[in-house]
Amino acid sequence: MFAFKERMADAIQNQPKNTTHEETVRELAFEQIVASSLQDSKERKTTSNHEMNGRLRAEENRMNERSSKAVPFRSPPDLARNNHNQQVICHEVFGNN
Repeated sequence: MFAFKERMADAIQNQPKNTTHEETVRELAFEQIVASSLQDSKERKTTSNHEMNGRLRAEENRMNERSSKAVPFRSPPDLARNNHNQQVICHEVFGNN
């Protein structure tokens, strides 16, 4: 615990004099993230590039599937062809007026 407090005190001492509280807290958080990441690396608690690429592709596919189910955008001239569509849009934009 003492080493942790020493690291935090050093991080605060090394900040410029005009540093805001938010910047100091951000710097302390960054110090903790780096320390935690280095510890994970030493303990081999890491994710391989191959596995991470697979995760990212799976997430990208999931997002693409979700967006393909979205209602396609229709341009204003398409909407103007049908008075009913204009009423629906007015209702959605302005409510029950």
